[in-house]
Amino acid sequence: MSFARSFGSVQPHTASPGGGHVHFWHRAVSRRAFLRTAAGTAGAVATSRLWMPAIAQASKGSGVPNPIPGCTQIDDLGCFHFFFPGHGQEPATITDLNGFVAIADITGTGVGTDPDTGQTIPLTFETDTRIMSGEYVAKDGSHHNGTFAFI
Repeated sequence: MSFARSFGSVQPHTASPGGGHVHFWHRAVSRRAFLRTAAGTAGAVATSRLWMPAIAQASKGSGVPNPIPGCTQIDDLGCFHFFFPGHGQEPATITDLNGFVAIADITGTGVGTDPDTGQTIPLTFETDTRIMSGEYVAKDGSHHNGTFAFI
C-alpha cells in the first residue's frame, strides 16, 4: 500500500451561508429551541421547592448541632465535649447523628532542629482526627445533613 492511498481523498471546504465553519451551523440552536429550554429551566427553578422538599427543609433552622453529653476536663482550659479514643468511648462529638464516624488516632516520631543550637532532636506527635457525616438534629430541633471534622 502506498503512502498516498492511506489518507484517502481530501474534500474542499465550503463556506456556510453566514460565514464561519460549516460545523457551527449544524450545532446552532434555533430561537424557538432556545426559548423553550430557557422557559423550562425557569419553571424548574421556580417550582424547585415543590419537587425537592428535602433541600428546602435543610435551609430552615439554625443548623447548630447538639454536643455529646459529658466532657473531658483539660487542665484549667475547661470541659470539652469529646472523649479520647478508646474501647467503649463515644467517637462522635455531636449527638443525634444518623450517619458515619471515622476516627484516626495516630502516634509517631520525627526529627526536628533546635532553633537555638541547630542540633537535631527527636520529637513525638499524636493526632486525634474524627469526621462525622450524616443527618443530625440541631439544637432548635430542625433536621439537617452535614459533615463535621474534629482535629
